[in-house]
Amino acid sequence: MAQEEVQRNLSVSECGLKQENPTLMCAVAKEVINNYESYFHVFTDASKVENGETACAYWIPALTAGYSFRLNDNITILSGEMMAIKMALLWLKDSYEIREDKQNVAIFSDSLSVLTAIKTEHSKCRPTLLDEIL
Repeated sequence: MAQEEVQRNLSVSECGLKQENPTLMCAVAKEVINNYESYFHVFTDASKVENGETACAYWIPALTAGYSFRLNDNITILSGEMMAIKMALLWLKDSYEIREDKQNVAIFSDSLSVLTAIKTEHSKCRPTLLDEIL
């Protein structure tokens, strides 16, 4: 996909923090997802537990398929979120390209830091990983 075809929507972040008004944030998030109803949806996430173990995943509702990956211990959650997007993009490149019914793709992430890095095309802590995503 050419760079000029990529849309970056950070409108959910304008609702404030999750803790401040979770009901509003949930409603806005659902609205954003609905705005991309005709798109092929991919959801990404990463998590870290107290002992430093980190994993990332992506979920494809249309295929009822998800993939998760264990990452190195003590990797930052930002890196985990970036890896989730990178792995989803690699799957799209390898698997989605062979589909005949190609739709536009929407990748959803709850990481404002990663989405901002993608939007600005700048990351201080993981510039190489961001370049791989872009």
